[in-house]
Amino acid sequence: EDWEDFKRLYEEVHPNFFFNLKNNYPQLTNAEIRLITLLKLNLSNKEIAGMLGISPESVIKTKYRLKKKLSNIETKDLETVITSI
Repeated sequence: EDWEDFKRLYEEVHPNFFFNLKNNYPQLTNAEIRLITLLKLNLSNKEIAGMLGISPESVIKTKYRLKKKLSNIETKDLETVITSI
């Protein structure tokens, strides 16, 4: 329920963010979408870990997996990919 409230508020600031994300990257899981959303807010690994209830090391590992999933030959930087969404 909190996530749905957060998504609604996030969409006010970044219209169609979740639609574009799912449309461009349908293979993403809900957990990955939550992480991308928090990364787009420029939160630190420690802040993200606290919000998601996981360790900072888990955030780093998930970011690495996301980079492999989202990045292509032209763009190798995860932050650049997330900013463009």
